[in-house]
Amino acid sequence: MLAYDSVTAGDIPTDAEYVVGWGDLHYQWSAADWARFGHAIRQTLIGDPAHDGDWLDVEDTLASASDCAGWLWRQRERPAWRGGIYTFEDDDGAGHGWPPVKAALRGWTDVRFWIASELQALPSEPPVISQDWLDQGVALWQYAQSPGISPGHFDLSAISPAYLSGLLGPPPAVVPPAIFRR
Repeated sequence: MLAYDSVTAGDIPTDAEYVVGWGDLHYQWSAADWARFGHAIRQTLIGDPAHDGDWLDVEDTLASASDCAGWLWRQRERPAWRGGIYTFEDDDGAGHGWPPVKAALRGWTDVRFWIASELQALPSEPPVISQDWLDQGVALWQYAQSPGISPGHFDLSAISPAYLSGLLGPPPAVVPPAIFRR
């Protein structure tokens, strides 16, 4: 299974089994957009850390690394929340990217990441997330972006089997957020 995301819901194939759509800002999907994927695992991507959602988008003009701890703190109090932080693999020098996010979350445990790091060519088979990345909490790896090597106006992400099984299983118990802090 692959995860699909796009700013335009209509660009994602309707048979996608896992869809991440915008839950806020000017890209926010409508109820009709979400209805296209009634059969799919559906999660939201949030750009404003004041809003609730499944994944916080840490990149230029959206959230920054310094926003992550407060946002995670609040999300972990939501029953059945199973998201994390979306960001690029590399540091852009402006507080966006995986290195500054990890630094901002030093001491936190069990943080899930969705990392964007595009391949040079679309592989014939979906890639597998490396064990090193799995050990660092990577749940999804966006390997094909649009524009780029994606076959359409959508991005494609590989999914960690452990993360996927957690999405398909019963909701986790709500754990007091204090255990996630040093």
